Amino acid sequence: MKINVILLGLGCRGEIREVNTLQDKYSKESNLLCDVFQYGQNEFQSQPMRSVSVGDVIIVNDSYYKIRSFKFDKMNQEEFEDYKEQTIKDEIERDNMDWVSFIKENRWNIDKDL
Repeated sequence: MKINVILLGLGCRGEIREVNTLQDKYSKESNLLCDVFQYGQNEFQSQPMRSVSVGDVIIVNDSYYKIRSFKFDKMNQEEFEDYKEQTIKDEIERDNMDWVSFIKENRWNIDKDL
């Protein structure tokens, strides 16, 4: 079974990683989610992107599951869209703050070197 995972944790901005599980049917959705997390690791299914991680979202039958430390939080589409928008916005702000901090911290050294 192929399941899409939206990579939003760890600084990602919504790339999609396809994960292949070993089974086609699951008696419990929680078993499917655990398998998606496990087989989404590069040691099991190597891909040119990072492994599935906390903060990412698994999509199963039009339902969204945010990966937490020890569980999965189910979200509806509106909650998912809000989470995705806020996560990407936060990441952009962090990038901008990192750049501003870098400039401020290194400004003296840049001026001195000139």
